[in-house]
Amino acid sequence: MSASARGNDLFDHRPERLAINGYRLAMAGYELGDPSCWDEFWNDLVAEGGLSCACDVSGVLQYYVRSLRSHCQRRLQFFPRACLRACADECLVLSLLAACQNKDRATLDYCLSTLLPSENAGMRNAVAEPARLVAARMKRHALNLMPVPLDVIASIVRRSCLTCPVADTCKH
Repeated sequence: MSASARGNDLFDHRPERLAINGYRLAMAGYELGDPSCWDEFWNDLVAEGGLSCACDVSGVLQYYVRSLRSHCQRRLQFFPRACLRACADECLVLSLLAACQNKDRATLDYCLSTLLPSENAGMRNAVAEPARLVAARMKRHALNLMPVPLDVIASIVRRSCLTCPVADTCKH
């Protein structure tokens, strides 16, 4: 998936870059068992948003990723931090945060149903609540995410499933 948004590189936008890289580094920390990934995210937040931002955002973002990992019924995908492309799961995770910030209920519901195919409201709330918390904390520090229209994220998911080698078993 190209990380292009309105002709600009998605990673040129500080809020989107911090959200995606935070997800990537938190996921890598869990997958690799390497706490230096979390240190790298902390350092990114301090460098780009200051100490107050890092203190406010890092813990809730870790909680959000932990909730995603606990409640998703499949292994979530992520690219390496240096990659300038975003995979479908990264797009979903970012779109969920943007939907929370921009009060876009349709996109929020779509992202939750795609990430958590179960109709269990408790599972969805267990992911939605940390997402709302991250979105609010980011907004507090002027890290305002661009709205992601429902048709855009749905198109990204559809296209990624068409090219996925495990499309028959994919839960998108």
